[in-house]
Amino acid sequence: MQSIVPRFQPIVDVLANCNIGFEATIRGVHGEPAQDLFQRALKQGQVTELDREARVVAIEEGMPILEPNQKLFLNIAPQSLAEAVHWLPEDAPVERIVLEITEQLPLEKFKTVQKRIQALRQQGLEWALDDFGMGFSNLDSLTKLPLSYVKLDKQFTTDVVNKKTANAIKHYCWMFQDMGIRLIVEGVETEEQKQRLLELGVRFMQGYRFGFPKLANEFVRRISLGPLP
Repeated sequence: MQSIVPRFQPIVDVLANCNIGFEATIRGVHGEPAQDLFQRALKQGQVTELDREARVVAIEEGMPILEPNQKLFLNIAPQSLAEAVHWLPEDAPVERIVLEITEQLPLEKFKTVQKRIQALRQQGLEWALDDFGMGFSNLDSLTKLPLSYVKLDKQFTTDVVNKKTANAIKHYCWMFQDMGIRLIVEGVETEEQKQRLLELGVRFMQGYRFGFPKLANEFVRRISLGPLP
């Protein structure tokens, strides 16, 4: 019996006015948040099993809602890196999958998984660094990871009215553009935040302003009904 239910939140290219993909998040069948599910799994020694199930179910339900050139963003627990490629369905288009690894993983742990991340990238999987700005922020290590995306933590969006925060966001836009990495800013909830981030050079955004996490069949239903007025 399936113990989790995936939901999908759009990630948008604001300048092109289109979705570049969806991030898959999970809840329990009774609505339990992901944090509670993983805390329980940690106590039971089943984090890897839950992480694998979350990604398999997300792929099965998420791939049908993708349009051409869109990506499916999946979170991955550090414990699962060693077997990350083995849970993929045989017909899964790996070039359309982006695995998100959190920056809150300690620096020494990142060093141990660098080779594994590089190997998986060569197989077609893309990588995103999640929660940037909340962990060690070691730029030397960032240059050693084959990242396609960096996701800036939502606290930057909340504090975007602060001049120092705004300057930091602008700096990150320039820095990651020079590195060939797409910067996605999370937690965008209002039109004012969206416009301010645009002024600072942010192109890719995610948050309630663009859509709440929804079940896959809600997206299918919307597509089948045609564009909304």
